Amino acid sequence: MDFRRRKLWLALGITFLGMLIALIWHGWQGWILHRPYPYNSFLYLPSRRFSDLSVLFFEASLPSPYDTHWAGYLPATYPVIRCLGALGTSTEVLLYLCMCSLGIWVALAEALRLLFPDSRHSLYSLIAAISLATVFMFSSFPLWFGLDRANLELFFALMVACALHCCRLRRHTLGLMCLFPPVCFKLYPALLLVLFLHPRNFLRLLIFGTGFFISNYLSLLTFSHPLKTNWQLWNNNLAFWRTYYLIEPYGLYASATPWSTVKASILTFVYWWANVPSGQIVMLSRSFTESLYQVYSLATVIYLGAVTFYAVFIEKEFFRRTVILLVSIPLSVPFGGEYRLLYIDIAIVILILLRSCRRNDFLVLGLLAFATVPKREIILGYLGFTDTGLRDNALGVLITPPCMIAAVILLLRDGLRDNPDFRIRQTIERFTNLMKAQFRQLRGVS
Repeated sequence: MDFRRRKLWLALGITFLGMLIALIWHGWQGWILHRPYPYNSFLYLPSRRFSDLSVLFFEASLPSPYDTHWAGYLPATYPVIRCLGALGTSTEVLLYLCMCSLGIWVALAEALRLLFPDSRHSLYSLIAAISLATVFMFSSFPLWFGLDRANLELFFALMVACALHCCRLRRHTLGLMCLFPPVCFKLYPALLLVLFLHPRNFLRLLIFGTGFFISNYLSLLTFSHPLKTNWQLWNNNLAFWRTYYLIEPYGLYASATPWSTVKASILTFVYWWANVPSGQIVMLSRSFTESLYQVYSLATVIYLGAVTFYAVFIEKEFFRRTVILLVSIPLSVPFGGEYRLLYIDIAIVILILLRSCRRNDFLVLGLLAFATVPKREIILGYLGFTDTGLRDNALGVLITPPCMIAAVILLLRDGLRDNPDFRIRQTIERFTNLMKAQFRQLRGVS
C-alpha cells in the first residue's frame, strides 16, 4: 500500500498549522498589543536582518579575515566570498537570497513531482508539485529564518539536496562535487560522506579529502599574515566562539542543538526548584559548564560513532541511512541556529517520498515536522541574555532537540527490527573483503 500521500498531508498539516499559529500569535502581539521584539516576531532581531552574509562579506574583504574574532568559517570560505564581493553588499545579499530561494523551490518541486508519476497527466503533476513546493516553502520556519539571516546554510542545504539527487541517479562523482563546497565552508556536512563509504568510492573519497586539505591550505596562504600566524588567529577565533556561545549563556537562543537543551533544562530545574523570584536570571558557573561540555562532547563522539556504524553496516535502504544522517547533523553540532533545521526539512521530504513504510514512520515524520515549527510564543526570560542583548530565549530550546532525538531512537529501533539477520562479524568481514578487492584493482591499474 502506498502511504506517501498520507505522509505528505501529515507533514504539511503540522508545519502549515504551526506557521499559521505563529503568524497569528506574533501578529496579534505586534499589531494589536504593540509589544516589541521578541514578542512580535519569531525571527531574529530586526535590526540585524541579513547580517550573517553582510558580515561575511566584510570579513572576506579584510587582508586577513581572522583579524576579527567573529570570523569562524574554514579558510576556503573567504577567497570564494571575496571573489563574489564586487557588486556591493546589498546587491549581493539580494542576489544570493533570490538564487537560493529559486533553487530550493525548483529542487523541492522536482522531488515532490515523484508523487505524481503518471506521465499521462504531466501538466497536472507539474502544477501540483509546484503548488505543494510553494506551500512547503511557506510553512518552513527554518527557511524563513535562513532568509531572514541571509545565512550560508541555504546554499549548503541546496547543495546537499543536489548531492542526494545525484546519489539517487548513481552519479557519485557529481554528488561528491556538490557536497564539496559545504564541507569546505563548514565541516559538519562531511557526516554525509558516510553515504559514500563503499570500496568502489575509495578513490573518489581520497580525491575529495585531498582537495579539502589543499583548498584550505592554499586559502590560508592568501591571507596577509604568515601561515603560522593565520593558523593561530583561526584557532583563537574558534576558542572565542566556544567560550562566547557554548560556555557563556549567549548562545542559548540557538534551539537546534541538544547542547542548548541540556543547559536550558538544568537552568529551568534550578529556577523552579529554588523558587527563583520572577524576573531574575539563573546562571551556571563557568567551571561546571566546562565540565558538562566535556561530557557532552564525549557523548556526541560516541553517538556519531554509533550512527556511522548503523548507517554503514546495519541499515540496508540508502535513503533511510540518509534520513538518520541528516537528522544527526544538527544533533552533532553544539551550536545551531534554527536555519540548521533545513536538514530536517530535507529528511522530511525523503521520508514522504519513501514507498516503504515501517512501524514508526508516521510518528517519526510527526516529530520531525513538529521540530521545524516556530515555538517562540513563550519567552523564557530567566535563561538570561543572548547575543542580541535581550532576554529572548524561547520554549523551542526545550522542545526541538528532544523531538529530533526521539525520532532518531525510533529510526534506529525500526532499522534494527527490520534487519534481524545482522551479524557484526560477518558484515565487517564482507566490507573488509570488498576493500581488499578494491585495493588489488587499484594496484593493477597503477
